[in-house]
Parts: sequence; structure tokens; C-alpha cells
Amino acid sequence: DYFDKIVVIDAGHGGRDKGAECEGVYEKDITLAIAKKIKAITGTDAMPELTEYGDELSAMQIDGVGKVGFFYTRLTDRKVFLNERGRFARTFDPDLFLSVHINSTSTGRISYINGASVLYRAGDRTGESKKFADLILKNLLKDLKCTSKGIIAGDEMYLIRTSAEPCALAEIGFLTNPDEHKKLISDSYQQKAAQSLVDSIEQYLKRGQESEDRD
Repeated sequence: DYFDKIVVIDAGHGGRDKGAECEGVYEKDITLAIAKKIKAITGTDAMPELTEYGDELSAMQIDGVGKVGFFYTRLTDRKVFLNERGRFARTFDPDLFLSVHINSTSTGRISYINGASVLYRAGDRTGESKKFADLILKNLLKDLKCTSKGIIAGDEMYLIRTSAEPCALAEIGFLTNPDEHKKLISDSYQQKAAQSLVDSIEQYLKRGQESEDRD
């Protein structure tokens, strides 16, 4: 009733689920920091009348698209089970679902492996999840000046497999790479990542609206 489009932002892990870990730094803290920055970027046109959602909401006006509401699976350091994240998303019948993660080597050891990757739902017959993932990766490469680990079919992951809307899971970089580790824990790099993700969402929604207008 309030929004023309709805986006769900998922900060990976949380609480006891720390995610990747390297030199005392946890994935859950970086993903939360990026989600909070996304909220700050998109909170310039918030809807104060939606008080039932408290601080779990931000909104922005996108030219050609309309009022876009952003809802967050978590904005605090708490564990959110995968099925809870999925139920939360389905509650809003979103137009997009984006999960934010940080990568690491399988062993957690320091490594030269680096770069961003984005997972998508290959089972999405419309191809929109792949388009969304591709757009996110292109923007991350441009904005973060990082290397590409590609877009990857992620249907084995519960959140991706069970999403009805176009979805993507962005792995911003490798916590186990010394250079990326330093960047990922910096406020400025997190801000760049957040802005890149918001830009990707905006560009995707604009493209979709332009396509609808032509039809």
C-alpha cells in the first residue's frame, strides 16, 4: 500500500553464527555494518507512518520507479535462522532480495585468493536473478577496484533456492586475503560497498520499469 517496490536486505550470519573468521574479525560484523550503511543511504525519504516496523525500515524515491521500501532481516548482532529469513522476505512479497556476505578460504587460512563474486538462482526461469547478480558484480568491480570471482549458480543455498523473487547473494571479498582484509574492516570500503549495492538495486529497478513502460 505504501511502496511501489520493495527490497529485502539480508546481513549474513549474526549472533552465535559468526560466519567467516580471520584474525579476530567476524563476517557477521562486516555484513551488519554494510547493511546499516545501506539503510543510511536509503533512509533519506523514510515513511514515519510505518511505525510498526520501528527502525527496521528505510525508503527512498527513485526517479521513474517510485517509492522503494527497504526491509532488513537484521540490524543488530543477533542470530536469524535461515527459515526465519525466508519467512521474513515472503511477508513483504519483495521485488528483490539481496543477501550480503564476506568470503574466506574453506580452511580459514590466509591466502592470496581474493575478489568479489555474486550467487544467483539458476532456477529462476525468467533469468532476472542472473541479470541482477551480473549487475551487482559489474558495479562492485568498478567501485571497489577488486578482481572478479564471477557470478555463480547458488541454488544449493536455502535462501536462494526458496526465493520467489529475483535474488542475489553478494560475496564482497575475502577476509582471508591480507589486502582485502584491511579493506573490508575499513569504514570507507564498507561505505563504497554499500553504495555500490544500492546503485545496483536502483539501476536494476529502473531497467525493469523502463521495460514495463515499453511493453
